[in-house]
Amino acid sequence: MILSHLMMKGVKQKSRNGETIELEDVVIEVENPTLTAANGVRPFYSPEIGLVEGLQLVSGVSDSALTAQIQPNFRNYMEDDTGKFWGAYGPRIVNQLPIIVERLRKDPDTRQAVITLWDPEFDAHGGKKDHPCTSLFNFRIRDGKLNMSVFMRSNDAIHGWPFDLIQFSMLMQSMAAELGVEVGTYSHHVGSFHIYEPHWNVANEIIANKHGLGDWFLIPMFRKIGEETFQERAFKTYRVVTQTLPWEDAQTPDEKLTAGLLLDRRAAQLVKFMRNTK
Repeated sequence: MILSHLMMKGVKQKSRNGETIELEDVVIEVENPTLTAANGVRPFYSPEIGLVEGLQLVSGVSDSALTAQIQPNFRNYMEDDTGKFWGAYGPRIVNQLPIIVERLRKDPDTRQAVITLWDPEFDAHGGKKDHPCTSLFNFRIRDGKLNMSVFMRSNDAIHGWPFDLIQFSMLMQSMAAELGVEVGTYSHHVGSFHIYEPHWNVANEIIANKHGLGDWFLIPMFRKIGEETFQERAFKTYRVVTQTLPWEDAQTPDEKLTAGLLLDRRAAQLVKFMRNTK
């Protein structure tokens, strides 16, 4: 189990946010990236934030108010002068995604399908509340499957990793659908994989299985519909969630899909959750 390995093998390390237990240079391989949302990673865990982050990532937008509405603690990372997240992923990759998809389409053997999130011109100086924890995505097509490697400089095992798995697998599945290939392996590389001191007891309780955790469910997947790109489809779904597009206008009569997002139990709950909290 990942948490038990971290708690047993990790070492104490100070940080700007307090003491942590840390493992360096961790690699987690997810053989089936369609099963990356654990139902009950910790007490009161809910995957809604991961789903909303995934929609914003794929559609290339950042809605700090929506994110903070679901998880108020995120307000701590919003810049005082703009009310936005400095390190938001969507705007950083929106112009790169179409280029990388086209590169993979033209040359499936390429090793140059890289999307960079850390911008040294803006991020090297520091001084912001929210710098990108993720440095880059690397995509490869091998044996007819899309493999993805994610490289993170820093990853909170309790409050970050479970949601990152959701949003990054949504990106991977969306790109695979757009390219017409199967989903391959997802490799998650982390420079600093850590747990903060206030969460050590929770981690030990999870390891002891005191909360009955570990039930897994299938997260929503994207499909290609007509001539819409996966980014256009994701943005349409995002608009449905934020009530700027009527539910009915985003559905297709045959498959009853909301902009390509499968209306399984989780997706329906997400939209219902957002509408009830508006």
